[in-house]
Amino acid sequence: MTFKNNFNQLYCSNNPNRKKKQPCNLLFQEQNSEKLKFNSRNLKKRESGFPFDEEIIVKDLNGIVRKVQIGSMENSWQGLKVLSINKDEKQFGSPKFIPIKDFNKGESSFLLKIRLADGRQIICSPNQIIPILVIFIRIHAYNNPKNTWSIDYKKAQDIRNGDNMLVLHKIPFSSNVSYYLFIPRILNWENRWVGIHRKDYLKFSFRKNQKTEDPLIKLINSKFQYSKPAKIYRTLWSNLSVSEKYLLEMEARRNQVKILVKIHEKVGYWYSSIIPLTNDFFRYLGWYVAEGSKDKNRITITQSKEKNYTNWQEIINLLDNLNFPSSVSGEKSIRINSNILAKLTVKLCSKLAQNKKIPFELFNIERANAFLDAYYKGDGCQKTAGLKKFTTASQQLKNDLVSILGATGYYCSIWYPSPSDNCYRITEINDKHYRRKFMGLIKFNSTTPLRVKYVKIIEKNLEIFNLKTEHGWFVSTNGILIYNNLP
Repeated sequence: MTFKNNFNQLYCSNNPNRKKKQPCNLLFQEQNSEKLKFNSRNLKKRESGFPFDEEIIVKDLNGIVRKVQIGSMENSWQGLKVLSINKDEKQFGSPKFIPIKDFNKGESSFLLKIRLADGRQIICSPNQIIPILVIFIRIHAYNNPKNTWSIDYKKAQDIRNGDNMLVLHKIPFSSNVSYYLFIPRILNWENRWVGIHRKDYLKFSFRKNQKTEDPLIKLINSKFQYSKPAKIYRTLWSNLSVSEKYLLEMEARRNQVKILVKIHEKVGYWYSSIIPLTNDFFRYLGWYVAEGSKDKNRITITQSKEKNYTNWQEIINLLDNLNFPSSVSGEKSIRINSNILAKLTVKLCSKLAQNKKIPFELFNIERANAFLDAYYKGDGCQKTAGLKKFTTASQQLKNDLVSILGATGYYCSIWYPSPSDNCYRITEINDKHYRRKFMGLIKFNSTTPLRVKYVKIIEKNLEIFNLKTEHGWFVSTNGILIYNNLP
């Protein structure tokens, strides 16, 4: 199967120079789509977009890739790039970040929910433009390898069952992931303590009135107070200037001096301000997201020692490798006894089963595999042919799992909660949803067509948000490609 020589012509379905052929969507002709009825008086002609919580994937100037809700970007879109695909002929479908040119906010009297064959879905306004893959074939030559493709543009209100929407599966991770977390930068550390142990201070100076040119010692001498019981020089984070905070962070990252943190003045323990982002740390996050909860000032991971001894021992060894203060409570609970680690874990992955999430901006492929390995042991099971199934009660985590599974090279489908439970099920699959009769697998680099399963009306009067990009396309929730039609 080949594209036309002049591939740019494929992006204009009304091109008068293109030879007229009968478009044949192989799946569309097998289904009778119920026509949606719209009240045209309720449609604002030029406004299109998505509700606040629809996700897009952006990259900042430092190369950090993160998932964000489109509505949250109203005042922060400048300077960012949004994930799209390459539209050149040879590289069509490969992921590409393109500049955001503008941001728009409007209203829609109702929205549409479009669900695809593998369970991915998008919610948008009826006027939102979506690119559709149309297949041109010869009636008596199904096996002809020269079938051609065209990109048609449809409003969401005109999409019908069987239309082929495009999905980018391989979401790229950050090209410049961090190797450490500096706790005062991640958590709100105002009016909380930072310090340095006296034995580290003595590496550079013997007393506070000793003359020195070392910037760290000068800072400690001017801003820190000495606590004899703890043998710690300490100060409140809020007492430091921006440059002084940066100096402490750089010293902590160099690891020549251990910068310590503590929440309360008189109670609690001092902990290192640096958390190394090792694969073991992401395995810990996997166990927390699958089986963990926040209990007062600690994290509890639930796992039965009697029924799952191998998992139990793996968690114990993992926490020992990370030097996390831990203890065992009964036969089912393993505790991480640190209010700082508890706050950090909740900051990264939230709390309560229905709110769990994944900090996508910290991941690369190795970290994603480490996370998935632990999460699978806690909230997964194996299907036939070695395919894995992951379970979650969180809609956000469902979207995050789809993203990192695609980024690590897996196809997956989504099963939605049934009336008897509240769980989403994300299942690894083969490529059956991306094949077409007589044609086999249709794949453009990392992008495949997916047929529309149904379109439903959501009766809501909501604010909608949209972007203007460099070439018009960008990736929305779960990799679904859409077209922005801002003026």
